[in-house]
Parts: sequence; structure tokens; C-alpha cells
Amino acid sequence: MEPHSPNHNGRFRTERRPPPRAIISGLVVAALAAAGGWVKDFGWSTSAAWAGAAVLLYFVSVEIWNAIEASRLGDDSIATRSLARTIAFAALALVLLGLGYLVRDRSLPAPLPATASAPSNSEPSAEPSIATPPTATAPASPQPTRIQPSTPTEAPSATVPPTPVPTATPTAAPTATPTAVPTPTPRADVNTVRVLPAASELFDTGVDIDVGDRVTVVASGSWCNAYNQCGNADGNNPRGIDGRALAPTVPLGALVGKIGPSDWFFLGRSSTFSAAASGRLYLATNDVTTPPGSFADNTGQLSVQLMVIRRR
Repeated sequence: MEPHSPNHNGRFRTERRPPPRAIISGLVVAALAAAGGWVKDFGWSTSAAWAGAAVLLYFVSVEIWNAIEASRLGDDSIATRSLARTIAFAALALVLLGLGYLVRDRSLPAPLPATASAPSNSEPSAEPSIATPPTATAPASPQPTRIQPSTPTEAPSATVPPTPVPTATPTAAPTATPTAVPTPTPRADVNTVRVLPAASELFDTGVDIDVGDRVTVVASGSWCNAYNQCGNADGNNPRGIDGRALAPTVPLGALVGKIGPSDWFFLGRSSTFSAAASGRLYLATNDVTTPPGSFADNTGQLSVQLMVIRRR
């Protein structure tokens, strides 16, 4: 828009459309505002809102100048309309600025550390059962058979002595000896420190975790991303979360971990949880995975203390 110019009667006349220089000036202001927002890494939405607000503020200045010139020349109707447009443009500019800051400073979801209670597995008793051997029963001794001889007519009766039968002696059955079942040796607890570089996408801690183990992770130090945004293990990027990251719901630049093939979860500067899976413990900084090589431009490192109390 351009300040109104007086007609041949001394009254103001309204331009039907802004001259090219006003359009070019507005586009330059919008481009500068959008470039400033993008350089500050606030995202396209915030940059677009700031660009629109800058154009509206440019129009506000033009309408104020029109109102002043109209008042000086005595055309109150045009001055009133210019002031009304000034107020409308200023209100729209404030709305766009507010939307830009709202998009930039939106609240992040609270990180949810992956904590799970190990299922209670009752193990059956492995004590051996001792079989009771059967008791041997001695066979009954046969009774001697008495032979009644026939009575001859002339010979006297004679008694035949019984034939002795040997008695079987019972043999004692051997007693079964129970076999001792070896008790498995419990795994030792772990208390160690690992140095995690920020450029490592999958850091192997060398510590194996079992279901039900109590794991505590304490991290100190700082690391930075490619935009020189530095922070601790809780996160270092004001953009918040990114769907392309290892853990999409965790702040960028935060310390994350995983057990075996499970999903990545938030650890941060201090975290304690009961393992819900078994496998090797891995660590990483929560950075985007696309394009490839996004981890290589990270700098810094963390000192991570790992403490594992084995399930008894």
C-alpha cells in the first residue's frame, strides 16, 4: 500500500492497488523474517507466521503515514479508514506472532521411562524323590510229608523219617542312594562405567540383562548436535521431538537405551527400572536416523555408570 496522494480538487484519493515498490518492499520484509526464523531453527511454521506478521507490520506503517497525510490535508474520512486498517493489521500481526511463539514453545510430552515389573515366575522344586525299595518276603517253609507205609501182613509197621527240606534265607535289598542335584551359580551383580560418544548410533555396553534384573543408569557430561546445540542426557534440542528419531516420543539429544531387539526407551541423566526383557544393553543419543550419517556430526560424550542387581 502507498500513501494517498491528493487529486486535482485537493482531496485524497485511494490507490486501487499498491504500486510495485510497495509490493517488493513487503516481499523483502517477509523473506527476511522467514530467513531469520529458519536460521534460528524454529521450523517452517514459526518462520511463516513471522513473515506474515512482518508484512502486516509494514502495512501498518504505510497506513499510519496515510492517516497523517490525510489529516494534514483535512480529509477526515480517509484518515479514519486508514486508522481502522492500521488497527486491523496490527491485531492480525499480533495474532501471527502469538501463533509463531506457540508453535515454537509448545509443551513437550513427559518422557515415559520404560519400567515394567517382572512377572513372578514360581519355579518348581527340583528335589529328587527317593524310592522306597520293596520288602522281600521269605517264602513259607514247606511242611514235611509223612508217608504212611502200608501194613504188611507179616511185617511190623515202620515209620519213614521225613526228608529235611532246606529253608530259603531272604536277601536284604540294597538301599537307594539319592543323587544330589547341582544348584546353579547365581550371576554376579554389575557396577561399571562406560564412556558413550555422541556420534555412536548403537553403543554396546557389554552388559547382559535378564528379566527381573534391577537396572540403574546415571549419566554425566554433555554433547552437542550439528547446530552446536549442547545439553546433558535429558536432551539438547529446542525443537523437542522428531518422528524420525530412534525414540520418536523422547526429546532429541536425550540418552536412550534398549535391551536386545526391544524398542528404544528414555534413560536421561538418572533412571532405575526392572528389566522386562532379556538381552544385551545398548545405549545411544536420541538423534534422527534419516538421512544416513546423522550421528556422525555429533560431538561430546557422556560418562555412564551402570548398576545391575540380579534377580534372586
